[in-house]
Amino acid sequence: CVPDAGPMLGFEMPEDLQYRRFQRRVMLHPTSYNVKKNWPWQKFLGLARCLRESGYEPEFVLSPKERTQWASYFQDEFPVPHLADTKALAVYLYESGFVVGNDSGVGHLASALGIPVLTLYRKRRDGFCWRPGWGENEVVRPWLSLGAVRKAWTYCLSVARAKRAFDRLVSRHEVARVKP
Repeated sequence: CVPDAGPMLGFEMPEDLQYRRFQRRVMLHPTSYNVKKNWPWQKFLGLARCLRESGYEPEFVLSPKERTQWASYFQDEFPVPHLADTKALAVYLYESGFVVGNDSGVGHLASALGIPVLTLYRKRRDGFCWRPGWGENEVVRPWLSLGAVRKAWTYCLSVARAKRAFDRLVSRHEVARVKP
């Protein structure tokens, strides 16, 4: 037993940073350590377009290693900021409004910083115990999951379904705008 254990990680961000300063900025992370967990890049691009149409400012977060393979899919249409290291990533996420991505470290880091996260999860069953769990986040699953058919989940998790899940997440976290 660990005395005084709790769910809070104790991260302290520099005072010059403002939590969720850019509430309309949505960071999309299209990769993970395991290719079979990745939603197709075309669907991420479609979701980014839907988010932009709804007044959000989608950007794609990619590690320096991921940029080589992935940036060309997105950078002509959406920002793909250069984030040199985990510290730069944490700062950028901390001031963002939301994060959307596959089950990955970026989602866990954002959640640990208190940023609302939508996780795209490939299995229909509810055994997803490693989801980003700090805060009230959202997990969206395919309407049908066929474990025996590789990548079938990507066809059963539409952009529209992901956008509806994002809207549910936003409804719990959007700061009400005060009219002047």
